[in-house]
Amino acid sequence: MTLVASRPDAGPTDNGRSHVAELWWLRAATLVATLHALDDAVLHRQPGVPPTQHLPALAVLSLVAVAGLLAFSRCRSGVRAVLALTFGAFATTDGATHVMHLFVDEPAATRGVHARRRRGPVWS
Repeated sequence: MTLVASRPDAGPTDNGRSHVAELWWLRAATLVATLHALDDAVLHRQPGVPPTQHLPALAVLSLVAVAGLLAFSRCRSGVRAVLALTFGAFATTDGATHVMHLFVDEPAATRGVHARRRRGPVWS
């Protein structure tokens, strides 16, 4: 029987493999999604929407993102996978709603800038 000792300074590992790269990618993707939410909620709101309307949702998103990032390095690989897939599903759904707005509305109308008015789908 052979015993293999793991390095004590390697941190949380699964089968001797560190998940530093996974944590880096999750942090980067979560930062992008959170900055996008901040942009949508505060900086580029729809016309007539008060600045405080989306702040509670932005606060909840920020708390969940920070809690998920702090818990990620302490979790086993299956829980990390579920966490990353959940974060990715929410970010993909948000991005898909913006793409749907491009096909339903004209691009300028999705941001309230009516520089050019035209009817019909974007691709025509």
